[in-house]
Amino acid sequence: MSYRRSILIFCFCMTIFSFSSISQGADWKIFYQVRENDPKGEESLNYYYDNESVVRPLKGHTQVWLKTTLGKDSSDNLVGKDGSDEAEQFRGRIEINCKSKSYRFLEETKLDTVETEEKSQKPSAGKVFRRVPLESAMGALWSNLCEY
Repeated sequence: MSYRRSILIFCFCMTIFSFSSISQGADWKIFYQVRENDPKGEESLNYYYDNESVVRPLKGHTQVWLKTTLGKDSSDNLVGKDGSDEAEQFRGRIEINCKSKSYRFLEETKLDTVETEEKSQKPSAGKVFRRVPLESAMGALWSNLCEY
């Protein structure tokens, strides 16, 4: 009886541990930055992907969560930056077809900064893939995840 109880307690603890690591375990990596000069200072639109969320459901296909943030960072050293101290603008899960250099959104969340209200939507199934412009943020993401 105690052996069975030990197994159940172990399974319960592993379940709790796995859920807690998923909820707080995002490993955001910066992969693209657009700097804009504004009258108040230098703002940047920063693009991150969650390294922990990278999955490859099919050969040549990669799914990942990404986010954009608005930050005031004029430094060129972006190593180790995760965007946790910046205002998040957008979050979405995308699928990249590495072979055809195309992508599609699987889920999107736009954050309305004026009202601080999240608006989440799941695009309809079978949404078409769009071509990845290689000199864009999506091109940089494709380079990070597909050229291995």
